[in-house]
Amino acid sequence: MIRTAALLAALAALAACIAAAAAPTLVVRLAAPPDTLVAGQRWAAHLTVRPAARPTFRAASAGKALTSRATATGRGRYTAIVRFPSAGIWRLAAVVRGRTFPLGRVRVLASYPLALPAQILALDERSLLVVERLGRDRVLRVDTETGRFSVATKRIPSPWGLARTANGRVLVSGGSGIYELGGRKIADVAAGPLAAAPNGDLYFADQTRVGRIGDGGRIETLSSSVAAPHGLVLRRDGSLVVSDSFNGRLLRIDPSTRATTVIASGLKNPLGAIEAADGDLLVVEYDTGRLLRFGGGRVVTQSLRKPYALAQSADSTVYIVESGDDRRPSGGIARISFEGPVGRLRLVPR
Repeated sequence: MIRTAALLAALAALAACIAAAAAPTLVVRLAAPPDTLVAGQRWAAHLTVRPAARPTFRAASAGKALTSRATATGRGRYTAIVRFPSAGIWRLAAVVRGRTFPLGRVRVLASYPLALPAQILALDERSLLVVERLGRDRVLRVDTETGRFSVATKRIPSPWGLARTANGRVLVSGGSGIYELGGRKIADVAAGPLAAAPNGDLYFADQTRVGRIGDGGRIETLSSSVAAPHGLVLRRDGSLVVSDSFNGRLLRIDPSTRATTVIASGLKNPLGAIEAADGDLLVVEYDTGRLLRFGGGRVVTQSLRKPYALAQSADSTVYIVESGDDRRPSGGIARISFEGPVGRLRLVPR
């Protein structure tokens, strides 16, 4: 009797082994996440399960956990929609038929890093345009209240500068010309900073000159005594102010006579400049991280991180592009209301 029981147990174990060997092995794979994930951003996690079986997606970080039941998108293919609630390192896993399959880790950032941003333009109290470079080569539209952004255009090669005409058109400059935001080329001239006059004239600067594009596309040079200017301001009195960056100075140019006057010198790599709502001139120094006010005669702040360009919205808030590292996306947008410390937009892709 004992031998019979032992034999039956052995046969049952053998049958279980045969069944396990015959059952197909579960394989679960996760498609690579995007290069940048931001807290609050909607992410569609794509999973492949062989043989097909619907998974539950899980993520955990520092005592926080989330789950999302995946939906089928094809045979053996599934998608789970995830929003990470906070920044940090999140461990990923899938649960299939009661088994847990580790899927690695992802780093979630608190804010989307801009890729070597250039010029910025305030459209109204709530909307900004900012140029992103370093291989992305696009213009972003940013909501200043939520920090969410979308791509305004990717149709302009190597974009850099931004300007708005009197009739509301947005112009974008680059190494191959000047374009409308929609992609139509309007001038075949390499340009950096731009400024649009009420009469339709367009002022521009390149590495060695400041020029004007007049009626019929006629181009004339106003000054050739500049070195890598980064800011161009058309003031209310009709004069031009140029941040002559590599020469460390600000120049005033009279467009009618081409007379040039030095209004400030000894600056530490002055880049972006604007005329503020109160008529003063605001300029950022890249090397020192300072925002300077000419007219009021004071340093507004000196805690900026590699400030590159700036704009002022209709509610007088000043937004400043901080360029970050020139080898990896690490830039952002600072905000100053002149009533408190420097704040920063938390950027999140739509």
